[in-house]
This record gives sequence, structure tokens and C-alpha cells, in this order.
Amino acid sequence: MIARHLDAFAWSASDMPGIDPDFLCHRLTIDPKVRPVRQRRRKFNEERRRVVQEEMKKLLSADHIREIQYPEWLADVVLVK
Repeated sequence: MIARHLDAFAWSASDMPGIDPDFLCHRLTIDPKVRPVRQRRRKFNEERRRVVQEEMKKLLSADHIREIQYPEWLADVVLVK
């Protein structure tokens, strides 16, 4: 059944041009009364680091993410298989 509708799925970020970023944008609801806690930085092996870099390049080239500068980590990258 899914095979008949494969064209309805986005297989990469570039398959979704023209989608309003406000619709896709993830926002964090943060309580200003709660003190933030810094996470320990995760380190990846070379293979995983390469996968993260490739995925970031795809998302950047499709304008689905943008680079921002913060003095501290917001959250660690989590790889999902």
C-alpha cells in the first residue's frame, strides 16, 4: 500500500522546497524561572562524526537549518538509526 504512494514522502530535505519554515520550525518552550543545566558534551567516533557532518550539509543546503552562535551548548546531537 505504501509503495503506491512513495511520491508523497520526502526522502531528503531537498524534497521539501517551498514549505513554510514557520510550519516546520521546532521551538522550545522554556520556563524562565528554571535554571538551565549544561549537558556533558558527547564525543563521536570518526564514522559517526562524518555522518553528522553529511546530514548537516544536506539540511543547510536545503535551508532547513541555519548556523547560530551561542557561547554554550544548547543540546547534544543524537544519532537515530
